[in-house]
Amino acid sequence: QRDSLIGGDGDDTLDGGAGIDWVVGPGGVDWVLADTVLTGAGTDVLLSVERGDLAGDEQANTIDASGFSGNVTIRGGDGDDTLVGGSGFDMLNGQGGNDSLVAGDGDDRLYGGGGNDRLEGGGGDDRIKGNGGNLDTLVGGLGDDELIGGGGTGDVAWETLDGDLVLVDGQLSGVGTDTLSTVETVELVGGAGNNVLDASGYSGDVILRGEGGDDTLLAGAGSDLLDGGDGNDQLEAGAGADVVRGGDGTDSLDGGAGNDLLQGQGDEDRLGGGSGDDTLQGGDGDDLLAESANVDFVLTVATLTGLGSDTFSEIEGVELTGGDDGNAIDATSAVVPVTLIGGAGADPLRGGAAADVLNGSAGNDSAVGGDGDDTLLGGIGDDSLAGELGDDVLLGQGGDDLIDGGDGDDRVSGTRDTDWTLSDLSLDGDGSDSLVSIEKASLNGGDGDNLIDATEFSGPTTLSGAAGNDTLRGGSGDDVLDGGLGNDRMAGHDGNDRVNGRAGNDVILGQAGNDKLLGGSGADSILGGDGDDTVNGHSGVDRLCGGDGDNRVVGTAAEIDDCFGDCFDDICLDV
Repeated sequence: QRDSLIGGDGDDTLDGGAGIDWVVGPGGVDWVLADTVLTGAGTDVLLSVERGDLAGDEQANTIDASGFSGNVTIRGGDGDDTLVGGSGFDMLNGQGGNDSLVAGDGDDRLYGGGGNDRLEGGGGDDRIKGNGGNLDTLVGGLGDDELIGGGGTGDVAWETLDGDLVLVDGQLSGVGTDTLSTVETVELVGGAGNNVLDASGYSGDVILRGEGGDDTLLAGAGSDLLDGGDGNDQLEAGAGADVVRGGDGTDSLDGGAGNDLLQGQGDEDRLGGGSGDDTLQGGDGDDLLAESANVDFVLTVATLTGLGSDTFSEIEGVELTGGDDGNAIDATSAVVPVTLIGGAGADPLRGGAAADVLNGSAGNDSAVGGDGDDTLLGGIGDDSLAGELGDDVLLGQGGDDLIDGGDGDDRVSGTRDTDWTLSDLSLDGDGSDSLVSIEKASLNGGDGDNLIDATEFSGPTTLSGAAGNDTLRGGSGDDVLDGGLGNDRMAGHDGNDRVNGRAGNDVILGQAGNDKLLGGSGADSILGGDGDDTVNGHSGVDRLCGGDGDNRVVGTAAEIDDCFGDCFDDICLDV
């Protein structure tokens, strides 16, 4: 037997008795339903009541059945209502007005009606439908839910989880496994942890919000909004016209295809527009614009063409990388520091006004530094490097290169486990390079036994043997020689040189100039030569002599010896 019990205006006692009985609350008041009491028109005591049927009217009603364990049906009416279900299998219908519907733990049915409604599922497997209104928000919650936008427009499926969420066409997994249909937008929100919000397989519009943590946000093919929030986030837009915001933290923003707006916002961010005509705004911090593609790039004060026609602001540095073909990368008009990387082809690279880094990589490349104190690297291949203005550092690397420092105080540099021979016009070792307008040099060996010979170079050098039993020879400038590990032989030659043998049993000749010679560990032989020298054997049993001039020799009486030229009294040293 099914009884329907209606209390009226007073404080009533409603006893259903045997069977499945309903308490009915007609429209006109706000209702609060629990297992043993119903308040609204009065305060009614409930006995043996298993179901509820509550309704609003044209007013804004609040109907709360969260304390009821049976099944309840709640209809809102035409006002802006708040409807809350209980732990049973409930049906909530907002009807007219802009309503808020919240389900409980059962497998519930929520229907929005005609207004702009928010429908929020609970712990069960719920069916949530916006019906005819526009701008409905559908929240599945726990369980495997069905979210249906209905006949209106602007409906949003919304989900939050401090975990990973994956969205594809028709399905959202993470909190549960939800099915989606006729929604115009999906919004996914992370939590305080490191979350992955992946909508790369979704063709509609999405909103992704990382909130706290170091999050990964992946958009799909629609016109999407990505907001990293706090933390160091990775944001990748898709094919549509997207808005990408880094938020606080050191973020990486990738626009993908489409005409996108990228905003780094707080801290030091990395922004890449991808294809399309993009707008990039760095925001606070030292932000980097970075693009990589097999195209020609042209960079100016505020624009970048190549993958598209991009405009940028609040950008403190730019990094551009070419591809397998010969890519021209021109930053002549740039005013911020740039890093240009050529790729595999024969690439012409041109820097701008700041201190730039140009790297030809593979291929026979040309690199022109322009203004500023630049670093130019030829890479593999026969390259042409021109520093132009500024105090530049030039590294030919592999191949037979032409290295022209241009104006300024320029340095040629090389590091390889090989022998080096340096003169004013050439450098042999990592290829056979021709030198023009080079004032300084830095050469480094490797683990092998390397000969580094700069005797024909007129400028100051820095020579380092690293590991191995190396031979280092300075030139006529003021040189710095560092033997590193191994039993090394070093000669400063002309100039006021600084020589450090470090580990091993080393032979050190200062020769001409006012030199500072340090043996390091091991049994070293150190001879100052001409000039006013400082000689220090350091640790180990050494043989020391200042040579001609006013010298300072640090060692024991047994270590200090007589010498003339490059010879001790019983042996001559040769490097």
